[in-house]
Amino acid sequence: MDRVYKWVCAIVGLCVCGFCGATTARGVVVDIHPNANGTVGTHETAPYKNLENLEVILMPGTQCVGTGAFKDWKNLLSVTCEWSNGKDGVKIGVAAFKNCPNLSLVSFGKTGDIGMCAFEGCRSLAILNVSHSKNIFRSAFKNCVSLLELRVRKGCYWVDREGALEGCPLLQVVEQEAN
Repeated sequence: MDRVYKWVCAIVGLCVCGFCGATTARGVVVDIHPNANGTVGTHETAPYKNLENLEVILMPGTQCVGTGAFKDWKNLLSVTCEWSNGKDGVKIGVAAFKNCPNLSLVSFGKTGDIGMCAFEGCRSLAILNVSHSKNIFRSAFKNCVSLLELRVRKGCYWVDREGALEGCPLLQVVEQEAN
């Protein structure tokens, strides 16, 4: 299964970078720095909202993607944050990525709690690894219609597992031990 996971991630990554499909141009890569509290919120993201084909890198010091930080961004293709502060990882706030239909790659070194509606309506996500998250809240992945695999922490607390996964017809949940 790990081999399949890595293979699909590689294919999705190539598509996001424009090496397959009709798109040949790479997206606009933007580094976003957190505020003094370690949060990337709407204030930090606002200058980039209307850029086309956006690939976001969250910079060191990021502890939280705040409420609605990227909500309704039709142009967001990917978000990467490999430098999470603290043992609990980067918290994903309420509706942080809600209705980002073109978001196909989310790569975090460690994820913390996943807030209510955090990824709701992200129709292009195929695989997501949140295996460090201790808590997953209502509607977190609702209507992620392309989500094939969700890697979660074994024993994580789901506020409403059925509601969190509603509208994900292809989904397989894989529970694994936290690293």
